[in-house]
Amino acid sequence: MVKVYAERLLSHGPGEGPLGACIHMRALARVCRVLLIERQVRRQRSSAAASRAPQDPNVVVSQ
Repeated sequence: MVKVYAERLLSHGPGEGPLGACIHMRALARVCRVLLIERQVRRQRSSAAASRAPQDPNVVVSQ
């Protein structure tokens, strides 16, 4: 959902005048913030899953 909103913001320019530019810039900043948080959550989940995965202590022999 956020990516669709971001694409729409990027495809359309800001509105008329300084207020339109300010509103557009703030909307882009919100999208960037949400995308960054989503990325951080995915990284934390993947690192947590990797730490729970069983580790083979003898990797060279198993290859």
